[in-house]
Amino acid sequence: MGAGDIRLRRTDWEVLASHLTACWPEEGCGLLAGTGEQVRKVLPVENELHSRTRYRMEPRALVAALHRIEAEGMEMLAAFHSHPAGPDGVSATDQDEWAYPGAALVVCTRAAAGWSGRAYRIEHGNLREVLFVLEDQ
Repeated sequence: MGAGDIRLRRTDWEVLASHLTACWPEEGCGLLAGTGEQVRKVLPVENELHSRTRYRMEPRALVAALHRIEAEGMEMLAAFHSHPAGPDGVSATDQDEWAYPGAALVVCTRAAAGWSGRAYRIEHGNLREVLFVLEDQ
């Protein structure tokens, strides 16, 4: 695996996908916390815009999630959100509004088979896809 990859247990993916399904057809969003490359906790956050094409994490819920991450000795590894109607990847708005240096961005899309996700790093305006690995344990 390369630098900055994101590893997520299938049980955590199910939590993430359930949140996105509950938010659908609006964009769902939240944080992924853990250590190194391994996600240990999925923290759903309300999309205060309640939009099908945009998201903004509700500020109080976002701060509470960040405090929880710190209190549990983890770090924010990624922010995630869904694109209910596409695109399959980072939009220009996602890249322009990215506010979490050092963290990855996970973009999820829904198809007939269910949700899928791709992870990216946005560093100094440059976009780089990284591995988003689902693990059985």
